[in-house]
Amino acid sequence: MSNSTRCAACRYLRRRCTEDCVLAPYFPSTHPDRFACVHRIFGASNVCRMLQLVPVEQRGQAADSIAYEAYWRMRDPVYGCVGSSRGCSRRYRRPRGSSPRPGPWWP
Repeated sequence: MSNSTRCAACRYLRRRCTEDCVLAPYFPSTHPDRFACVHRIFGASNVCRMLQLVPVEQRGQAADSIAYEAYWRMRDPVYGCVGSSRGCSRRYRRPRGSSPRPGPWWP
């Protein structure tokens, strides 16, 4: 690849993007924020390692999952993507207008 078409990962890391770049298909140059978030949470070498452990036909889904988890970990450092799903399940389980019940720890 030429320098003008570097992937978001190589552009962020300020390196040349080679033809066999593992990250290029999953982090295109049109979405630099996606890789920046993933790099901040997991690190580039860990993401490369994780993607190389996954079969080629499943790497796109794995990269999407990694990006999703990194995005939610940035938004909610404590619970990450689990916090967003817990909020949704609470919202749909509780009838509208009712107050939340205290847990078993409540005296």
